[in-house]
Formats: sequence, C-alpha cells, structure tokens
Amino acid sequence: MAGNQGLSADAKQRLERVVELAERIRTSSYIRSLADKSAGISYTMTVTRKDDGKFEVDMTDQFPDREPLSALVLTLRQFMQKNDSCSFGRLAEWEDSTLSKDWVDDFGKIRKWLTGFLDSPSSCVENGKRLIRREVLECVIYGELAHSTPAHRTRFLRWNGRPFIVGGFMADFHTTIWEFGQAVRWLEDISRRELGLPALPDDA
Repeated sequence: MAGNQGLSADAKQRLERVVELAERIRTSSYIRSLADKSAGISYTMTVTRKDDGKFEVDMTDQFPDREPLSALVLTLRQFMQKNDSCSFGRLAEWEDSTLSKDWVDDFGKIRKWLTGFLDSPSSCVENGKRLIRREVLECVIYGELAHSTPAHRTRFLRWNGRPFIVGGFMADFHTTIWEFGQAVRWLEDISRRELGLPALPDDA
C-alpha cells in the first residue's frame, strides 16, 4: 500500500506514534482477555440474609485482573488527556495540510462515535442522576488506578463501598474501556493506511 506520499515529517512522526501506542493497547493482555470468548464482562451476586437480619453480599466476576488493567491505562490515558499529542482532543485540533481528506474525514467519524458513546448513559445512578460513561471511566482511572484526584477518589470509594451496585459500576467501566479500545483500533487502522503500512487483519 502506497499511503500518503505527501505527508510532512511532523505528520508522519505523529501518526507513527499513534500506531505505536494503539498497537500496545490492541495487543495488551487486558484487551486479549476480553476478546477471548471464554472471558468477558460479567458478574453474579449472591445475597444471603443472616440471623441478625442483615444482608451479606458475595460477588463473583469475570473482570480482568488489576495488573493488566493498570498497564493498559498507562497507555490509554495518552489518548484521553488533552496534553498528549496523540489524544483524540489534540488530534481533533491538529491542522496539517499534508493529511489526506480520507484520514481527516475518517478521524472525524471515529471521534464523533467515541464522544457519543462516552456521553451516553451508564447503568449507574447517583443522587437521582444517571452517570454518563465518561464519568464512570474517569472515576475509576483517576480515583483508583492512576494519579488520584480527591473528587474522583471520594466518588470511587463511595461506589466501591456499595456491595449491591459495585458490580454494575465496574461492568460499565470495563465495557467502556473495551469500546474506547475499539475506537483506538479504528484510529490505528486509518493511520496505518495513511502511512502506507499493512492493514490490520480482521482478527487483530
């Protein structure tokens, strides 16, 4: 594949960085564990009423382990944070006349889809208001996995301490991570095409 032969050196370097980071996410053990048909995002709860009248909740889940999740988040944040050149926000502001119209148009479609998904309702309700997926994503990443902020940390601890609903909260989080990863995969695909690199196989 020839790719865009007129790319500037800056554009080529930036797209190569996008591909490098996206490949890390696509090949991560976290993403591969979710793609495995024997794994998935599910949980079950068993509620038992004790002799004293109180309820005991036992939750069993198939969520990926913390270690691969933490490793993934280190890379994923570079597509989330505005100060990173490969983030969707920064790429949306990127002006380089050597980028092809196909790449610009395709990126716009991917970002529009991702924004719509992140702003869609989750299953979680807080103080009578349904949280959007973006809030769930940021709550876990910035309240538990990455450098925590007081507000996100407080919210995470509040949700994590509610046994009847924490399963749904974490299921929403893992689903959102997976879909964000799919958007990054599409971004990798169009960037590979722009650079003239081999296309991703369907099962990649």
